[in-house]
Amino acid sequence: MPRTFAFHICLTLSLLWLTNAAHGQPDKAKKTDQSPPPSFTTLVQERDALQKDIETLTSQVSNLDWIRVFKQQSEDAKKRGDKIRQKELEAKIREYEPYAGLEPGQADTVNLSDLSTTKHNEITAKTKHRQEIDAEMSNRMDIEGKEQDFKKSVSLYFAIIVAMVIAGFFVIAGYDEKVRQEIFAGQAGIQFITLFSLVIAIILFGITGVLEGKELAALLGGLAGYILGRSGVTPAPAPQDGTPQDGTHQQGAR
Repeated sequence: MPRTFAFHICLTLSLLWLTNAAHGQPDKAKKTDQSPPPSFTTLVQERDALQKDIETLTSQVSNLDWIRVFKQQSEDAKKRGDKIRQKELEAKIREYEPYAGLEPGQADTVNLSDLSTTKHNEITAKTKHRQEIDAEMSNRMDIEGKEQDFKKSVSLYFAIIVAMVIAGFFVIAGYDEKVRQEIFAGQAGIQFITLFSLVIAIILFGITGVLEGKELAALLGGLAGYILGRSGVTPAPAPQDGTPQDGTHQQGAR
């Protein structure tokens, strides 16, 4: 019997250690990350700034396309000798230059095709960055989903541990006849199964949030105290003179 309760104690301590290790994994991950992640407000501000930049660049690309069209038409009018039409188109080019992000007269000195390609690349990069920020914000808002995934993973680990312990229990009982007789002949077997089931149930209740920290500590402390108390109880030795354990003397037949 003492060996059986000692096994209960080792099993309980192992389960408690595994619970603390499972809860401590997120804290370790946080400690290894030196630079704190940006706040949700910072992400919102950065996303809004990127959205404005994308809209500005898109407008500039559109105006650059119009300038290219006006410039081509101006060159055609120059070839035809239509100076009036040429002046009108040059005036439109000067009008569209500020909206395209160009200085006055810069449309005549820069390569509009290369500039438009560069702005397209900037739009693509900023759009990708904005999508990453949106994904990060969605991930942070999905707190309940993360908690459920964590609870599911821990519950799966405990199910595997339970299966391994039960399988090992029957393997040991099958190979060792003395252990088998000691467990299944008396109350040790049912006590083992009951205590083991209670420990697993209490820990899973704590992980899933059914029990709070104080309740969980009280139940585990009481269970550990019961196990330790039972493991220290030794049966009283049988009297050698035939005297009953209750202290009464047998009356001889007269």
